[in-house]
Amino acid sequence: MAKILKFIKKTSEYLVEYDNGDQYLGEVNEDMEPHGRGVLKSKSEARSETTRGLFKNGVLHGEATISTIYNTKENKDKKPDERTGNFVNGLMQGTHVYNAFREGKYRKVIQEFENDIVIYDTNEDGTHGFELKELRHYDYLFSKNIDLNNVRHIGFDTEEVIKNIDTINKNFNKFSDLDLVFYDWSNWRIQIDRILSLLSSDNFNAKNLPDELFISFQEILIKKKEDIIVTNKIVKNLITQVYRSFALSDLKNFEDNFEEFSIRVYDYDSELDFSQYDFGKKNHWGYDQLENMKSLSAEEHTKLCDEGLNNDTNERNHDMHEAMLVDNEYDI
Repeated sequence: MAKILKFIKKTSEYLVEYDNGDQYLGEVNEDMEPHGRGVLKSKSEARSETTRGLFKNGVLHGEATISTIYNTKENKDKKPDERTGNFVNGLMQGTHVYNAFREGKYRKVIQEFENDIVIYDTNEDGTHGFELKELRHYDYLFSKNIDLNNVRHIGFDTEEVIKNIDTINKNFNKFSDLDLVFYDWSNWRIQIDRILSLLSSDNFNAKNLPDELFISFQEILIKKKEDIIVTNKIVKNLITQVYRSFALSDLKNFEDNFEEFSIRVYDYDSELDFSQYDFGKKNHWGYDQLENMKSLSAEEHTKLCDEGLNNDTNERNHDMHEAMLVDNEYDI
């Protein structure tokens, strides 16, 4: 809190002005900090905020509503928004209702916070988005209040939650359209085998995968040439896993089942997909060859796929050694 310039007593309330331009009207403690019910108004070059609610020793503590108006030319397209929810010692905690202007109209989002971190949100249409940062956050996802069929997004923020991704795997058939997003390269590349287990032959065979599944590895910062080699190997492992899982499953027609199954690499610098591998268009093996893969060990299968990919002389977009640049950032 900024320094107090002056204060005026109004019955049981005080009007307090601060050196940064903030103004508070409400109950205070003996140090003249907001304490009890009150209204805090603050204004910066970017936005103006009005906070109405309960304070404790200068910070929000209890139910509060924060209304925001955006001021600068850079924010001219932003409409006012409003948040109502509980705070504990200044941190958002529990259920919050957030009203904001999106896609041409005001929309309400219900957000669940834990120590100022949003764990999941619920949109007006009933769909949910989750951000998993600690193991206990899985409890929110698999609580009785959540219909997994309505979960559209799951973000994995730490290696700890990725290590337990089998929890997702066991419930894969309960999801419909799902985006799985892995944010930190240092975390997910160590656990890539666990992530690839989602694309297992058992899941293909039981048709356990969601109807639409999007897996995204984000913000891969290439710092040295070795990072390019590692990233290229991961993409090849993804391709190999799909072919092997299909071969070991009971599915018969690869092209019909994987017409829209693809792997793409997005370049932040050019803002374009610079590499893509479309399984339905690039099948290197016929039905008999895929059947023969059933008898191969995992090592033999990887070798066969490597040979097939390396022999793709017409278009080798999946090989990124020449395309990727050091000090650039990519998504897969």
